[in-house]
Amino acid sequence: MKLTLHGQVTLYGNILSDVRIARDAGYQALEVHTDKLWRYLEAGGTAAELKGALDTFGIEAAAIDIIGGIEVTHRAGREELFQRTRRLVDVAVEIGAPTIQVINSRSLAKLNE
Repeated sequence: MKLTLHGQVTLYGNILSDVRIARDAGYQALEVHTDKLWRYLEAGGTAAELKGALDTFGIEAAAIDIIGGIEVTHRAGREELFQRTRRLVDVAVEIGAPTIQVINSRSLAKLNE
């Protein structure tokens, strides 16, 4: 079992800081917080650069936190969900994260209470 930092612990930080904090605090891996990952990618960061940071600091990507809001019933919503999922899968493969957690909206709402 690997000692893993969950990205929610540093909720208002950024993903690259999470990698450094994980190493400095003695963790072996990071569960990548999805919201942080989206902010990082939208700001122009790449999966390859994130993988480089993980490797530099000797931290593994244990998982990508969540794909939420999966109970869509209309075509446009499903397509958006599939696009987001494909993007997360591509990133997971590149950074070596073997798992992406899937969670329904009801469970997600309870987490945010």
